[in-house]
Amino acid sequence: MAKLFDMLMDVSPKKLAWNFLVYVVRLWEAPSRYNPKEINSIEMVGRIQASVPKALVRKWNDNIHEFKMYKMSNFIVVDKRDKTKTTMNRWTLNFSHRTVVVLVENPTFPLQAFRLTQIPKLLNADRIDDSQLVDIMGEVVGKENHRELITSKGKETKRLSILVEDLDNYRIGCVLFGNMVDQILPYLDDGRVEPLIVILQFFRSIRWNEKTSVQSHFDISKLHINSDLEENFDISGLGIPYTPSLFVGNDIITVMECRGRSGSANDAVCTNFLISRLKYMESRKEHLVYRTWQEHVNVKTITMHSDGLYMI
Repeated sequence: MAKLFDMLMDVSPKKLAWNFLVYVVRLWEAPSRYNPKEINSIEMVGRIQASVPKALVRKWNDNIHEFKMYKMSNFIVVDKRDKTKTTMNRWTLNFSHRTVVVLVENPTFPLQAFRLTQIPKLLNADRIDDSQLVDIMGEVVGKENHRELITSKGKETKRLSILVEDLDNYRIGCVLFGNMVDQILPYLDDGRVEPLIVILQFFRSIRWNEKTSVQSHFDISKLHINSDLEENFDISGLGIPYTPSLFVGNDIITVMECRGRSGSANDAVCTNFLISRLKYMESRKEHLVYRTWQEHVNVKTITMHSDGLYMI
């Protein structure tokens, strides 16, 4: 008999014996308010945020990892009081001494790690909710020189502004702080030929002097770069042969999020035409990914020629 699991959307404080089958899509350590070098809690988030209190940090610190599936049970459900929102769910799952976590070696459903927000949606929004963190994907098309700064709390850090562009040529400014600056600098070589594709996970959107941009949160945000994406996401079984060396557009994420879903679109024939190209280092082949009105993912291989694209 199959074991039944609770749905995150049904969570409430009415019971403790919750039983979930979930992925952890982001994991971070929240420093102590009084000692930044001391871990106050471990936070994890997907469709709901979970928190490991200081007393249990040592128990779970090395036993839970991002992008892994787990069976988790027995939580204390509390009202989420953080001003920064990583999810729309009002509740937080607090670990207790009775909480049980078991790694699932063979996941039973695909990982949907990101909830991508389209750049024009932010640019055209009537108002910006700067407490709600968002995921953005695009190509880095511009940058400024990084500089050192001291935060309002007296912390020394680095700051770097970049410009991110999507497939429809919409652009948005992005400010990176701290270790993210060191992470991306090696990829910003002036002699770079390949596009630099990034996913900005859990970034804060802001509007200042009528200009919209995003910036990283010191603890929660994470920067994913081409090679990082390849390492963390297994694309086998998605109908895409070979291993791509470069991500352009919404390719892999689109395939994951559309796979097995049903929905509607404005046109009955290939309305949402997602030109999600996967380029290869040793081949001039690309993959064209698109959705039909039923949102079934189709992948076809095309060969690039100097005078156009020919379907194989």
